[in-house]
Amino acid sequence: MPARPQRKKPLPPGPSSGKYEGANHADRWRKRKEEGQRWRLSKNAVIWALIVIAMATSVTLIVLKAI
Repeated sequence: MPARPQRKKPLPPGPSSGKYEGANHADRWRKRKEEGQRWRLSKNAVIWALIVIAMATSVTLIVLKAI
């Protein structure tokens, strides 16, 4: 029977190990999810602002051409 491969020992906590370890790993994913939602909301706001500006410009041009 072949020998089982040895498991790697976890790195000791230190400056290179990062902020999130063990059970706190879920916090990292939760934080990423919240940042993604915030980014999407700001992106949607910019898109809506561009749509409103385009509509206002179109209406203004139509009104000015009618005069």
